[in-house]
Amino acid sequence: MIDTSRWKKFFLKDICSISMGNKMDFSKMSDDNPSIAFIGRSGDNNGFAGMVDAIDGVDPYQAGDVTVALGGSIGTTSIQDKPFYTSQNVAVLHFDDSISIPSKLFIATLIMNECKYKYVAFGRELNTHIRTDFELYLPTTPSGEPDWQYMEDFMGGLHCEPITTSVKSSHLPLETEKWGEFRIGDLFDVRKGKRLTSEDQTEGNTPYVGAIDSNNGIANKIGQLPIHKGGTISLSYNGSVGEAFYQPENYWSTDDVNALYLKPEYGTLSEFIGLFVATLLRQEKYRYSYGRKWVLTEMEDTIIRLPVKSDGAPDWQWMEDYMKSLPYSDRIA
Repeated sequence: MIDTSRWKKFFLKDICSISMGNKMDFSKMSDDNPSIAFIGRSGDNNGFAGMVDAIDGVDPYQAGDVTVALGGSIGTTSIQDKPFYTSQNVAVLHFDDSISIPSKLFIATLIMNECKYKYVAFGRELNTHIRTDFELYLPTTPSGEPDWQYMEDFMGGLHCEPITTSVKSSHLPLETEKWGEFRIGDLFDVRKGKRLTSEDQTEGNTPYVGAIDSNNGIANKIGQLPIHKGGTISLSYNGSVGEAFYQPENYWSTDDVNALYLKPEYGTLSEFIGLFVATLLRQEKYRYSYGRKWVLTEMEDTIIRLPVKSDGAPDWQWMEDYMKSLPYSDRIA
C-alpha cells in the first residue's frame, strides 16, 4: 500500500517547462539523411513515427524530454531517448537535468492516469489545460517540495526481481489465407451477464468483470457467487465494446458483458487458445466503435477467421502451439 498522506497537488507547469511541439507534418518530411526522430500522437512505440532529416534553423527537442499526446491517443506520455521533432498536438515537457529517468517515468504514469479519467473519458480538451491548470498529486519532502528521490526509489523497487524466461527466436508462421470462416454462435454458447449495482455488491474474492478495457476486464472483487465458469471468454457489447478477455477463474460479469462458452464438441478452452481467440475477437471492435452495441444476435452471427484442419474444422491444437511458440509464452501459464 502506498502511503499518500504526505502527497499534495502541483500544477504541471510548476515542475517542468511545457511547449506545444513543432506542429510538423510527417508525410511532408524528408528522409534522405535521417538523423532526427519524429514523434506523433500514436499510442504505440512511444509515439515514434520514423526518422527524418534535420531542418536548418529548427533545433530538435532533447533526448530525455517527455512527450504528451494532446490528440489521437490522448494522454499517451513517453520519454524520448533521442533528439526529436513532433507533429501537431504533441506537448513537450522539459525537466531539470537533475531529474532522473525513473522519476520521469513516475510522472508519466500519473499524467496518463489523470488523462484517462479527466480528459479521455469526458471529452475535455487537454491542449487547453496542459499549460495552465493541469494538476498532479505527488509525494513531497518535509519542506513540501516534490520528492524526486522517493519517485526514483519507488520506480527502481518495481524491478527488484529480474524476470526469467525462455525467449524464443521464432514462432509458427501465420498463413491467414488458408484460414476458414466461422460464425461465433456455431463455436460458442453466448451467455449474458447480470446487472449488479455497486450498492448491492459485497466484499469478497469473486472477479467482477465489467465493460472496461484494462485489468483483464476485472473492475473489482465481490462477495457474490460467480455466475460464469472460468475457461471462458468475456466479451463486452456495451461500454468498451469489443474488449475480449480470457477468464481463467469463475466470475460474475455485468449485463454489458457476455460470456463465450466453447461448445462441448470442441473440448475445453485452454488459456493459450482463449488468448488466441480473444485477440481475434478484439479485431472486430472497430465495427462497433461509434455508439453501436454488439447485441447478442449480431454477436452470434459475427464471422471470425481461424486456422483449420484438412477437414475444415477449427485447428485448436495449432492455435495452442502458435501461442506457445511466442516469446515469453512460458510466462502465461
